Amino acid sequence: APRLIQSIGLTGPSGLGKNGNQLWVCDATSGVRIFDAANPANPIERQVLPSLQQAYDVIVLADRTFISTNNNLYCCSINNNWQVSVLSNLRIKP
Repeated sequence: APRLIQSIGLTGPSGLGKNGNQLWVCDATSGVRIFDAANPANPIERQVLPSLQQAYDVIVLADRTFISTNNNLYCCSINNNWQVSVLSNLRIKP
């Protein structure tokens, strides 16, 4: 059975995705928060993307991450130093 091993205070989580040790969390007013979850009992926040404050979902694939907001769909990549690059941005109508 699943059991809680750690919790993290978030302002308004709405979507998350995990690939390997990367855990991406959409967190309302904070933006997208990226954690190193190599040790699930002690996840380490490595990056925050405050410009994506209205992100509500994230899909993490092997080498690309897709983040949706009310008006945009972003395609991002992340390097070994936890630096995120926005590769493309598609404007959408709600």
